[in-house]
Amino acid sequence: MQLERVIGNTVKNSGALAVSPATGDIAYPAGCVLVFYSPRRNRQTQFLSSTNNKPLSAVAFSRDGALVAAGESGRQPSILVWDANTGVLLAELKGHVLSLRALAFSGNPRFLASTGAKGDGKLHVWDWKSGQVCWSARVAAEIRALCFSDDGSLLVSAGAQGHVRHWEVDLQAAGGACKQLKGRKASMEGGPPSEFDMVEVALSKMSKSSRETYALTADGFLLMFDAARSLDKWVDLKTKTASSLSASDSFVACACAAGVVRL
Repeated sequence: MQLERVIGNTVKNSGALAVSPATGDIAYPAGCVLVFYSPRRNRQTQFLSSTNNKPLSAVAFSRDGALVAAGESGRQPSILVWDANTGVLLAELKGHVLSLRALAFSGNPRFLASTGAKGDGKLHVWDWKSGQVCWSARVAAEIRALCFSDDGSLLVSAGAQGHVRHWEVDLQAAGGACKQLKGRKASMEGGPPSEFDMVEVALSKMSKSSRETYALTADGFLLMFDAARSLDKWVDLKTKTASSLSASDSFVACACAAGVVRL
């Protein structure tokens, strides 16, 4: 039996929704099926299924749109990596104990970062082709979002309890035994009256010395950190809740309640 159409979705956060940089297609989970929807053609174009029939909870495309990864929910979840054009399953990765919460490919799509839901406590950076965890860290707070710098040397994570950390990734040291990731905490000093429950993070495309980090809080504040990880500016988005953001060198777009996008 071949699927023709899927009604509904099981998207619970921004980490479970991804847009292909190559085609503009949107990938989202509907139970154990990853659905591709083309806004331009106004129809679903492809369906990929979890090999273990487990619901999917996290999705990410590579920067060139050639790869798509999805993480399962539940106990002992897998991360599945497909060729986004052909739908061929390329890898299945196992290294988390509870549901996947966020995924991110490096600029060179050789590496894939992953983190689990609360109780998993793991942040991994995989060489997904070999199935090896190259770098790893234990984390106390639940991470909700991940983002690599363009050159892959920096991984930023954001999550509950004011978690915003910068992790240096030495790409030249890939291979061999798994290495410990060392994170540096961002400073919230001078910040807004927020609970600092982070839901999304993004990096500007500027040089390393002037690179800016943007983090979005669930209660509607946009925070900007300078290259030294100090809070430089913040904006009250005038919304009850916020859920997602996207940043370029010129603009930052924030998804807010009631279908509002602030630019």
